[in-house]
Amino acid sequence: MTQASNSIVGNKSMVSKMNVPKSMFPMAAVQESLYRQASVYLCLFVMLVAFGTPVTLTWFWLVPIVLVNYLAIVACSLVGAYLVCLVRDFSKVIPLGMMFLLFTSGIFWDIRSIGSPEKVDLILTLHPLAFLLDANRQVLLHQTAPDLVHLFFIGLGAAVLSLVMIGLMRKNSQSLALKVLTS
Repeated sequence: MTQASNSIVGNKSMVSKMNVPKSMFPMAAVQESLYRQASVYLCLFVMLVAFGTPVTLTWFWLVPIVLVNYLAIVACSLVGAYLVCLVRDFSKVIPLGMMFLLFTSGIFWDIRSIGSPEKVDLILTLHPLAFLLDANRQVLLHQTAPDLVHLFFIGLGAAVLSLVMIGLMRKNSQSLALKVLTS
């Protein structure tokens, strides 16, 4: 997301020479990261099997989880890229926000180890990244299907936000280009 947020500003020379959809730049950065992430998932699968985790049909639940995760990253990247075009200082704030999200999401610890079911439910409800990470963990380690309703609403929100941002970027294409070139 950090690379995608800086992608329009980073391609200033192309923005100055061609009138291309500005949403193309962050989406290309996300797509590039997707290819790198595929190798990470492959390594994860190999490690899980090597350490004795059984491969089950529940692993197919990763398909909708990864799709929703991708949609969420695209949506956040489009918002970030738009904000960085408007105010360059957002390029400094976004990595800090990402660090905060990672530390509060359960990537370094299991959300369910908190102990209080009410707190766990609150975190998983209010923190989409925590929910997505927990869904991956539940599918791969505990052979449990994710909460499909929650997953659907995160995906729907991400898809709507992506479409809104693409429309906003198209509508304000010229002013974004001018901001990129004059800042």
